[in-house]
Amino acid sequence: MGSEENTIVAVAVAGGSAADDAAANTDRFNVPVAPIHVSRPKAYEDAPALGQTPQELEPQGSAAQEVAGLFSFLSEQASMITSKHERMKA
Repeated sequence: MGSEENTIVAVAVAGGSAADDAAANTDRFNVPVAPIHVSRPKAYEDAPALGQTPQELEPQGSAAQEVAGLFSFLSEQASMITSKHERMKA
């Protein structure tokens, strides 16, 4: 039984081609790119220095939206893996 893998593209500068380049490279190996792109908002730099997360520092900011989207995507992936595992045990 095969498993589907996903690649998370981190540090994809807004307006840049890093995410597209990564997608093209992973296509060569038949590995899909996760649909969430994490860019470089300043909140990622500033939040730790203030003892906060990007979501706490700027709740409506792009970093908070990216983290929420990535969390949702990874939760869905984990749920799919768990349900496949449960079906195999039955």
